[in-house]
This record gives sequence, structure tokens and C-alpha cells, in this order.
Amino acid sequence: MTANRLIRRIPGAREWTSYQRLVTALHHREPDHVPFDLGASMVTGINVRVLTALRRVLGRPSEAQVLHRVTQMADTGDDVRDPLHADLREPESDPDSAPQHKRTT
Repeated sequence: MTANRLIRRIPGAREWTSYQRLVTALHHREPDHVPFDLGASMVTGINVRVLTALRRVLGRPSEAQVLHRVTQMADTGDDVRDPLHADLREPESDPDSAPQHKRTT
């Protein structure tokens, strides 16, 4: 089953961006679907054995890079996140390169 089958598409409805989806959910409003995160942080990461199996199912090279030896958390990679339509990515390492957004109250 692909992520597209899990997401209900309404004909004629506008296409949401991942950013719009996340901000809407963080403001306790209902987005088009729940934002999906797979490995944007160590808390939402995936075990190397599970990622290896998922990569095999997706037809990707099954090698997975271990990020943390003790927990066996792996680097998910865009080649896995993109086909699953994950909404979140790792934060930029340079805070000046991140987009600046006005704070709303």
C-alpha cells in the first residue's frame, strides 16, 4: 500500500504544501491530512533493520546508514521520504538559511 492510497483526495480541492499542513495542525486546526514525519529528527527516526526492509519494498538500495549506534537509528534519506510524501525534513544546519516567518498571536 502506498501513501497515496492512505490519503483521501477530494476532487477540485486545493493542493496543500507540507508547510501549510504542519502550521495548520500546530494551530489545532484540521489540515487536509495529518502531517507525516519519517526521520526528521532522532525522536521520529526509524530503526536500521526496519528501514532496510522498507528500502527493499520501495525498490531502493537496501544499505542504510546508522546514525546512532546504541539506538540503531538510521538516516531515512529523501529517496525514502519523497515517495512516501513525508511532510517534514531535518532542520537546516545553518539557522540563517532557514526561511524567516512572522510570528502571529
